Amino acid sequence: MIVQTAIDIMKIHQQNVQEQSADDEAFEMAIDALEKQIPIAPLPAELDITGCRCIPCGNCGTSINTMWDYCPWCGQRIEQ
Repeated sequence: MIVQTAIDIMKIHQQNVQEQSADDEAFEMAIDALEKQIPIAPLPAELDITGCRCIPCGNCGTSINTMWDYCPWCGQRIEQ
């Protein structure tokens, strides 16, 4: 199953649940985790105060190494 399809199914199921419960929080956590599996491109490179080239994470904006598959700070998968 494609990750985006799983997210869509969970969101639909979450909307159909009549009562708010602990399940709602579990769905939100699962959806957030799945969304981080969809690769996003890093933000454009910039120079930091030391003159080093920084590649900001497209999700949290923290500097990342271009060789990393995931941001170590927020867990977002990075598009290569």
